[in-house]
Amino acid sequence: MPHIDMPFIGVHLSPTVDDKILLGPNAVPILRLDGYKQSSFDFEYVKNHVLSKGFGLLFIKNFQSCLNQVLEKILSDVRTSTLNKYFPMLSKNDILPGPTAVQGQIVTNDGEFVDDFLIEIFGDEGIQKRIINCRFVPSPGATCSLAIAEMIYAEIAKKL
Repeated sequence: MPHIDMPFIGVHLSPTVDDKILLGPNAVPILRLDGYKQSSFDFEYVKNHVLSKGFGLLFIKNFQSCLNQVLEKILSDVRTSTLNKYFPMLSKNDILPGPTAVQGQIVTNDGEFVDDFLIEIFGDEGIQKRIINCRFVPSPGATCSLAIAEMIYAEIAKKL
């Protein structure tokens, strides 16, 4: 089912309120910032992000997983074969295109994923000392979590 090291890839089944089942997610790089369509492409975006050092290292470190995700996205036979490992009764005709979503993912220059939060406190003096940037917050609900507030406070306390 979901990949142990990268839980956002692998076979996921999500029932909907209208008794359908969504398959996914499929973690493939987008080729445009707002790339909701498979045909979306922006050369500058690809040059700056997909061809970046961090993404290149990520791809090399996880070559097989990356390749599988791309193949499952573009080749329905590969996607069906993967799903058949868990659901042998599915055929290619059972699988219809569904909605597309784009999820941001922070990749470091070392080719590693940032799991949840990246808390940055800017500056050492004046107003900049009071700027806190919380990047890659997984959900709006997480922004009001007391546990996360404590984590941010601990980071601030280190700077004081």
